[in-house]
Order: sequence, then C-alpha cells, then structure tokens
Amino acid sequence: MGRLLCRGAFSAIVWGLPGWRVFKARSGYLENFTVNEAEYNGLPLELDMLAGLDPPSDLRRFQPSDPASTGRDQLQGTRSDAIEAEGLDRLRKWSDHELVHVKRDWNGSADSLASAVLQRQGGIKVQGGPEYQDLVTLNRLDEILIHKTEIPWCEL
Repeated sequence: MGRLLCRGAFSAIVWGLPGWRVFKARSGYLENFTVNEAEYNGLPLELDMLAGLDPPSDLRRFQPSDPASTGRDQLQGTRSDAIEAEGLDRLRKWSDHELVHVKRDWNGSADSLASAVLQRQGGIKVQGGPEYQDLVTLNRLDEILIHKTEIPWCEL
C-alpha cells in the first residue's frame, strides 16, 4: 500500500512549566508529506525557537506542543526517521532541561494554530499579548468547562 501524500500543518508552542506560560508559538505548512510526517515537524520547529531563547528559570521544564510528538509509533518511512533522529539529537544538547510529556485527549492550542495554517496554506508566528492568552485559554479549556466535584461520589 502506497503512502498517501497530502498537505499538512504542524505547530509548536514553547510552554514554561509550571503555570503554562507561553514563551513563543509558531506553525508551519508542508506539501507532499504524510499527515504524521507534517505533524512531527513541530518538534524541530520548537527546538529552533528554543535555540533563540535565553531561557529564564521557569523554562527549564518544557512540553512539546506538537500532537504527533506522542505518536512515534505511527511514523513510518525514512523521512519520518530522519525527522525523529534530528529532534532527538537536538534534545541531547539541552541536557540541563527536562522534556515533560503531558498527555491530553485534546490539544486545543496546537489544533487552533494548525487549523489557521491549513486555511492560509502558510505558517504563522504568534506575536504575543492577547494571542498568547488565547493559546493559554484553549490549553486549559477542559479545566474550565468540565465541572470537578470536590467529593467524588454518586447517587444511585
């Protein structure tokens, strides 16, 4: 079975933890890649953004925002392997930092950037201020919308 090549978007948000502070955010657009290959380009993009930062103490722990960074098992082919190898090589240079994986069912902030990129068919660089706050709000949306009870019990 051949690989289905298409257009794809990927995004990267440099989150400082704890507190989910946005340091930088960008998205990109590729053609003639599989969807998984396009999405996986978020990690190298994020590492490019990190390389340009003089990281404050709260950026010693960060989470890659790219949804495909959690799905390495879905990647196939030599291009995917090369993208993954580049990302891992670059991560080794950040030995004094901790790469944190936060599993979420939905990554609203990354999805929002990727959707905008697909509509424009071109990358986006988020400039800060209200745009950063929008990303934080989308990231925490499930906490806002899902009511959490203090006493975990139910009535039958």
